[in-house]
Amino acid sequence: MNKHHSWTSMCIDSAISLAVVVMFAAPGNAQQTPAFDPFETTIPQIEAALTAGTITCTQLVQWYLNRMDAFDIAGPTLNAVRVRNSKALQTAASYDQMPKSQRPGPLFCVPMVVKDNIDTVDMPTTAGSVALQNTFPLDDNFLVKRLKAAGVIVIAKGNLTEFANYLTNGMPAGYSSLGGYVLNPYDPRPIPVPLPNSDGRQALTPSGSSSGPAVVSSSNLAAAAIGTETSGSILSPSNANSDVGIKPTVGLISRQGVVPIAASQDTAGPITRTVTDAAILLGVLTGVDSRDPATISSIGNALSDYTPYLRADGLNGARIGVPQEYWATLSAEQNAIGQAALQVMRNMGATVVNVSIASFAQLNAFSSSVLQYEFKRDLDTYLASRGPTSPIKTLADVIAYNSAHAAVALKYGQVLALASQATDLYAAEPQYISDRAMDLQLAKVQGIDAAIDGNNLTALVFPGSSSAGIAAKAGYPTVIVPAGYLSTSSPYGIGFTGKAYTEATLISLAYSYEQATKLRQPPGSALRLLPVSTQILPAQVVNYASAAAGSVAPGEMVAINGFGMGPAQAASLKITANNHIDTSAGTTRVLFDGVPAPIVSAQAAQVVAIVPYGVSGKTSSKVTVEYNGQVSAPLTVQVTDVAPGIFTNQPLGKGSPLVVNIPGGTQNSPANPAPKGSVITFFVTGEGLVTASGSTLPIDGRLAAAPLQTPVATVAVSLNSQSANVIYAGALPGSAGIMQVNVQLDANEPSGTLPLVVQVGSKSSQTLNVSVQ
Repeated sequence: MNKHHSWTSMCIDSAISLAVVVMFAAPGNAQQTPAFDPFETTIPQIEAALTAGTITCTQLVQWYLNRMDAFDIAGPTLNAVRVRNSKALQTAASYDQMPKSQRPGPLFCVPMVVKDNIDTVDMPTTAGSVALQNTFPLDDNFLVKRLKAAGVIVIAKGNLTEFANYLTNGMPAGYSSLGGYVLNPYDPRPIPVPLPNSDGRQALTPSGSSSGPAVVSSSNLAAAAIGTETSGSILSPSNANSDVGIKPTVGLISRQGVVPIAASQDTAGPITRTVTDAAILLGVLTGVDSRDPATISSIGNALSDYTPYLRADGLNGARIGVPQEYWATLSAEQNAIGQAALQVMRNMGATVVNVSIASFAQLNAFSSSVLQYEFKRDLDTYLASRGPTSPIKTLADVIAYNSAHAAVALKYGQVLALASQATDLYAAEPQYISDRAMDLQLAKVQGIDAAIDGNNLTALVFPGSSSAGIAAKAGYPTVIVPAGYLSTSSPYGIGFTGKAYTEATLISLAYSYEQATKLRQPPGSALRLLPVSTQILPAQVVNYASAAAGSVAPGEMVAINGFGMGPAQAASLKITANNHIDTSAGTTRVLFDGVPAPIVSAQAAQVVAIVPYGVSGKTSSKVTVEYNGQVSAPLTVQVTDVAPGIFTNQPLGKGSPLVVNIPGGTQNSPANPAPKGSVITFFVTGEGLVTASGSTLPIDGRLAAAPLQTPVATVAVSLNSQSANVIYAGALPGSAGIMQVNVQLDANEPSGTLPLVVQVGSKSSQTLNVSVQ
C-alpha cells in the first residue's frame, strides 16, 4: 500500500473517532471511584465489599491515602499522620492476588493507623521526639503482629503529644517536636496571631496524647486506629474528636514494644467511629504475651471475640451509677448533653442511680510519684530493647540530645523528663511502693469498687473523659461513645466504666446507647469533613495514555488528579459550533499559564485535558484548575517538546494494548493476531507540535479534519526491536490530542507476541505487545 492513500483507507472514520475520544475520557484507573464508598463505613461493611468485589484492596488503601493527601497534607492540614508505610500499596496489591480461601483473618485488608509510640518494623517509632526520629525497632510489637495476622494493613503511624505527654508541662495536646501540631477536624483553625498561645496550636484542642489516631479515625483517614493510654490518652482525644474509644483493663492487651510512661497504667486500645469496630478490634488485640507478665492475669478473663456483646438491648435491666462528684462541675451545655444521655438510658430500660465516690477529694489532692518513678525505669528498659546500634539508649540520652538541639527539641522544655531522670530509683523505691498502694486504695478499693459493689451497679457512667484519672490508677476499663456537640463545635461523649475485665459488659452498654442515639456526626458532615478545596496532587499531571509522569508536551492529553475539581459524576466534553473541544466541562476549567485547555472530561478526582500548544518552547508551566468559583493553587509542571504514550483499552496504561488489525477493524490480541504483511493501527498522545496545510499555528482542541495535521517531530516505530514500516503518522480524524499510527507488517515478520515502541523525536513511549501470526 502506498503512502499517498494510506490515511484515507486506514483511518477510523470521524464518527467512530469521536467515540474513541469519549472512551479515552472515562475516569482513569489511578483515581477510579469504586462502586463501594468507604466513607464512614464499618469494618464489617468493608469486609463485605471486599468479598463482593465492589472494591479491591488496592482501591481501598488508595482511597484512604488520597484522603490523607486531601485533608492531612492539604486542605485543613490536620497533620494527624506522622509517617506513611511505603509498602502499603504493595501489600494491598499482593492481597488482591490472593485467593479468597487464603485470605488472612477477620480484618482482611482493613487499612489502619497506629500511634507513633507503637513498634512497627517497617516504620520508625519516635514517640514524636526528634531524638528518636531515625530509630527503628527490631520487630513489630505484639499487638501489631496480631493486627497483621488478622489481615490489617498498617498504612501509617499517627502523630501524638510527645512522649505521650510526659516530657514537660504546658505542652499543648497533639504537639511534638518531630510532628508539629495535630489539629481537631471539627474546627482546625489555629489561634490567630497575636493572641495568647498563638504558637500554631488551635483553639479547639484535639486533646491527647493519642491525638493523631483519634483525628485519623474521626476524619476517615483510615478505617480505624490504635492509641495508647496512661491516663486519658485514649479517652480524652476520643471524646474531643467524636470517636469511640476503649481504654482496656491493664493487662488485657500486651504493652510490649510500646514506648512507655508507666507500666502500672499503660495500655493500648482501639479508637474507632463505631462500637462495632472497637469490639472487633479489641478481640483481635487480646492474648497472653510472654514478654508482658501483666497479660497473664487476662487468662480466663479475656475474649477473642467481643461481638456477641453488641446487643441493642444491652441497657435493659442495667443499673448505671452516676458519680455525682464528676457531674457537679459541668457547664450548662455539657450537663444538658449528659442529662439527655441519662434519659436515653432510662428509656432503654436502665435504672440510673446517683452515687458518690467517697475517695474523690483525697484522690484529687494526692500527689503520687508513680509516673515520675516508672517513666525513667520503664523508658530505659524499652530503649535498651532497640539493640546495640540504636544511638539513644536511655532517658539520659534523650535529655542530652534535646539539650544539644534545644531550638528544635525544647519548644516547651523537658521538666518532667528531667525530674524523672533525677529520681534515684533505689532510694525512691519505698516511697514509690507506698504511693502506688495509695493510688490503688483511693481509685480502686475506695473509689470504683466501693461505688459499684456498694450500689449493686452494672457500671458507672462519666461525662466526657472524666473517668480517665480514677480508672487509669485502678487499671480499669472505660468505653467512651459520642453523645453530642457543644456550641463551640467540640464533640462531647459519655464513658462507661467498670471493674477489671468487664469490657464485654461495657461494650454491650455502649452499643445499646449508640444504637439508640446514633449521635456521631463526621467533622463538617454536611461537607464531608470540610469544604474540599480544589487542589491538584503533586506529580499527578500524567500522560493519559500511559500514566507516565514528568514533563508534558504541547497537545498532549493528560490526566490531572486531585480533589474538588469537578462534580461527583463526570462532566463530559462539549463540542463547540466551530468543531472544537470546549475549554470547560460543566463548571470546570484548566489553565496552563492562564491559557484555557480543552477539557475531555471532569469529575471530582480527575480532569482530562489537552495541553495548549502555547506551552511550546517553555521549560515549565503553571497549571490551575477552576471549579465552582474555587481555584487550585498553581502546580508547576515541566514542559518538553514530545512525551509519547500509546493508548491501551483502558485509560492510564491499564488493560491490553489498543492495537487494531486492518482490515477488519478488530482489536489485536493473542487470540486475534495480525496476519503477516497486514496493517496494524494504534493511537498515541504526546506527539508535540503539529502542522497542517495552509496553517502554521495549531489550534487547541480542533477536531482533526482534512488536511490532517502531522507531527513536526519524526515518528518511528520499533517492532520486535526492528525498525517498522510507518505508512501513516498523523491526526486521528474527528479527534483532538490523539495521533494515529499505521504500520505495515513485514511478510516475514516472526510469529508470536512482539514488543512495540513508538519514538517521536528523541523520546520513546512505553513498550506494548502486539500479536502476529
